Amino acid sequence: MKNKFKKFICTLICCFSIFLLGAFTVGCKSTPPADSESGSIIPGGEDTGKPTPGGEDSGETEPKVYTLTFVDGETTTCSQVSEGETFTYPEIVKDGFYLTWFETQDFSGTEYTSTTMPSKDLTLYANWVADPYTEGLEFTLNDDNSTYAIKSYTGTNTSVVIPLTYKNKKVTKVLENAFKQGSLTSVVIGDNVEEIGDSAFYNSKLADLTLSKNLKTVGKLAFKWSKVANIVIPSSVERLEEESFCGKNATEQTITFEPNSHLIYIGKKAFNGANISSIIIPSSVTQIENQAFMGCEKLTSFEFESNSNIKTLGSQLFYKTKVTTIVLPDSTEKIDGTFSLATQMESITLNNGLLTIGSGSFYGCEKIKSITIPESVTFISDFAFQQCSSITTIFIPKNVKTIGLNPVMKCYALETIIVDSENQYFTSQNGSNVIVETATNKLISGCNNSVINLDITEIGYNAFVWINNTSIVIPDSVTVIGGGAFNSATNLQTIYFGGSKTQWDSIEFGYAWNYNAYADMKIAYFSETEPETGTEDTFWHYVDGVPTIWA
Repeated sequence: MKNKFKKFICTLICCFSIFLLGAFTVGCKSTPPADSESGSIIPGGEDTGKPTPGGEDSGETEPKVYTLTFVDGETTTCSQVSEGETFTYPEIVKDGFYLTWFETQDFSGTEYTSTTMPSKDLTLYANWVADPYTEGLEFTLNDDNSTYAIKSYTGTNTSVVIPLTYKNKKVTKVLENAFKQGSLTSVVIGDNVEEIGDSAFYNSKLADLTLSKNLKTVGKLAFKWSKVANIVIPSSVERLEEESFCGKNATEQTITFEPNSHLIYIGKKAFNGANISSIIIPSSVTQIENQAFMGCEKLTSFEFESNSNIKTLGSQLFYKTKVTTIVLPDSTEKIDGTFSLATQMESITLNNGLLTIGSGSFYGCEKIKSITIPESVTFISDFAFQQCSSITTIFIPKNVKTIGLNPVMKCYALETIIVDSENQYFTSQNGSNVIVETATNKLISGCNNSVINLDITEIGYNAFVWINNTSIVIPDSVTVIGGGAFNSATNLQTIYFGGSKTQWDSIEFGYAWNYNAYADMKIAYFSETEPETGTEDTFWHYVDGVPTIWA
């Protein structure tokens, strides 16, 4: 009783003080203070016609100041806010209820949600709405001891509502495994929840899902193998962790990102196997991890919002999808196996600004007939274009500084390799259709029309894998032939070596340098004169510029 009396007296004093200030809308109204020296009203009040302190009138209009009043049924709070300024709503928690605000005392009209001060005095009334939660929810205090989390569910109801509050404290988390493998079919997650833990709804029967408007993180496997058909990701979400929505959850699915998304990260296999036909990646996303959309067998359209901030794309994003065309945003800096096994892909446009083409980035893109590498690229990793079997020409631009193991391995149709003449690190040796490291004279890549020049000292790992040639000339300058250099060169019948058998035998051969090559491959040694009869070795010479075996 004493407490109620004290509250009554405090409220009475507050209202009386406000009345004395001459401000009574429903609790507050204030007259802008006067300048102590000139007596003129400062911005927000009426114009006295006198110049503002400091000299002549600048002509600039200061924003007017208005009174903002919140009435929550127990207290009335007032503040002065400039028009157009952003304000915040009071942090008030009431167990079993959630709070909305209206301009009318009877809560008619629409809920007031703006946070920008209008050009008028504003009074907002609190409307407490019952926030019942489902029986069987188990709560536990978070580490901060000021908020709660959902720990588990022991109820029998298949539709669950997670409340905003519990015991006058916000419910901010759903912990790992909370509803794992349960019979739940519908859940509404209260808007105070910011985090959903790992496997929280894993392998549940969940089909109807409403996520919190303030959710920030969805944990690993959180909704894997659930049955949600229409996934709506609130704009507040920043991270979707590994396999968060993985699995063929429904016959037909949609994934929608709310406008003004804050999403930054899409984790590994986040939507792997989803039955979606299209998706638009929000402009806020900077990283998509490996296999995020792998196995989305109905996916035909994949787009990025304009003004995208994407930086890195992981591997096998389009494996087992039906996507045929991709245009990378200008912000993209690295692709890392991104189009590996994208067997339906027909057109890929790389952006100027791309820096790194990672290992196997285009592996198995069998329908791609050409790829333009932007001048911005500085790094091409191992086997970057492996098994792009329809590509006939590859051009290495001038700024490429690093090239890994044979980037054009198994490009069966490749006939032309050109390195920009201004490139300081690599050369194609005047139309020899090779990639040679300038500093070491190491041949990294070759193709069906390659010529190995006389200054080459090393043939690199897998440099001529699967070439279709029936013969090739190797100069006597070569001292190293890397592992797998002629692996699976099943048509290669003759290697014409430019030196003697002794020189050939002194070459350092890598492991399986000719593994699975032509079974009866001959090594012929160069001799300008016809060898003596009776020798078991094979020799060759040039006849009109053509390598020819001595009869």
